[in-house]
Formats: sequence, structure tokens, C-alpha cells
Amino acid sequence: MGLGAEVSPALWSWLHAKIHGERAGDVVRSSAEAVQKELLDCYALIEKMGRGVVYYGSARLKADSPHFQASIELSKRLALLLGVTTWSGGGPGMMHAASIGAQEAGRPVAGIRIAREAGTTVKSLSYLTPDAQVMCRFLSSRKVALTDCGVRKEASDRTAYVFLPGGLGTMDEFFEILTLLQLKKLGTKHPVPVLLLNYGGCYD
Repeated sequence: MGLGAEVSPALWSWLHAKIHGERAGDVVRSSAEAVQKELLDCYALIEKMGRGVVYYGSARLKADSPHFQASIELSKRLALLLGVTTWSGGGPGMMHAASIGAQEAGRPVAGIRIAREAGTTVKSLSYLTPDAQVMCRFLSSRKVALTDCGVRKEASDRTAYVFLPGGLGTMDEFFEILTLLQLKKLGTKHPVPVLLLNYGGCYD
């Protein structure tokens, strides 16, 4: 017997199997359970580190790109101004630049990582400390969690979504945030700034 949302894995599998057929039970025991665990891990990290400024951007831009240094400076200034956690996907490129800036400002950094970024496989080692990151296998878990990192639960929360130069993945995240704002589905009544950084005319 379950009370509200307190449903055991066995009961959940039974329920899905009855509603959607026996094959659904296998799905619930595999990927659905894994996504649920990843989300719980992500939310535990968000609760621990606190919401803040979320940075999106290319994983492929290197430190010799002028955008890399500009992103470090921006992140450093925002970290000093707002004093909150700097969040990113924890990968290379623009995500690393944003983390460097916050670290130089002496502010906390954290990341919701994934094993593969565009054009590169992310190694297990990271510039983030082990207690400030979650490694996701599923992109859906990561996307939901990174969105929540920037939600303003209280009027006093200082958060923002910052989109640095990037490609398809960055644009996917950008339009998802805009869609949530347009539909008033971001999960907050408090407005959240969204910044699109058009360095070098990359978004012209």
C-alpha cells in the first residue's frame, strides 16, 4: 500500500505493468529508476550548494579562444557581485572558463556533469571537487537539474542563466529556458535574468 507519492519500487513496477503492459515493468526497473536516482543526487547537491548563476556554453572552445578569457572575467565579476554558487555542466570549454572565474573570486562552484560532451568524452577527473559535482548518464536528468539550479525560490535569491558562445547543445538549453519562461513553467513567480552573450557576433 502506498501513501501519496510514497510508492515502493515493487509497487511502482506493478502499477506501470498493469497500466501499460508487462513490458513497462522492465522499463521502470531500468532507465526510469536510474533517472530518478540521478535526479535525487542532483537535487541533494543543489540543496547543499545553493542555487546561483548557471552557465551554458561550448565544450569545444579552448583556452586560447578570446571567448574563454572573456567568460572568465564575466564569471569572476558576477561571482563577486552576487556571492552565490556558480553552476555549469562541469565540462571543458566555456563551462570550465566560468568555473575558473568564480574560483578566482573565491566563490563556490559546482557542476552537473555528463560523460560525453559535444566532440569529446569527459574524463572522470574534473576541476570540480568530488563533493561539488554529480555525474549523470542521462541528459534528461542533467537538463532538469541545471534548470533548477537557477530557479529563484525566494525573492532574495540571486540567480541567472548565462549563455556563453556555443553550438546546438547551448541553443537547445537556451530555447528550453525561453519556452519555460514563456509558458510560466519555470517553477517560480520571481523573474530570473537570462543573458545571451554575443561574443564575436557568434549569435548574429
